[in-house]
Amino acid sequence: VVVLAGASQPAVGITPRVLARAPVDGFALPGLFLIGVGVASALAAAGFLLGWRWRWAAPLERRIGYRWPWAATIAVGVLLLAFETAELLLIPFHPVLHPLFIACSLAIVALAWAVRRRYAVSHDDPYRALVRLGD
Repeated sequence: VVVLAGASQPAVGITPRVLARAPVDGFALPGLFLIGVGVASALAAAGFLLGWRWRWAAPLERRIGYRWPWAATIAVGVLLLAFETAELLLIPFHPVLHPLFIACSLAIVALAWAVRRRYAVSHDDPYRALVRLGD
């Protein structure tokens, strides 16, 4: 958010020069992407904590066999991993933060994968009857 607001001051430590090898000219697109990832993360966390059951997510849950917050968490982890890996290769801004964020992305995916059985959609789940695909 700070970078989106136009913060290229030395206090932040990020100047447009770090984008020399990047496929973008400014910080707006990466910033908006990361805000979107943050919103998706918040929705997934709320889905886990509040047990949200959304009718629109039922077809996805039937196809993959897991609740939508689990799928959203895997997607967020993979997106962050791809973003941070590309950033490490294209914008070698910080030698510690990029590998740390890559490790955090891998941890998100690994932890979600480790608890996947807990979020599996069972065959006798009455929620599954809300949407019938091809029946």
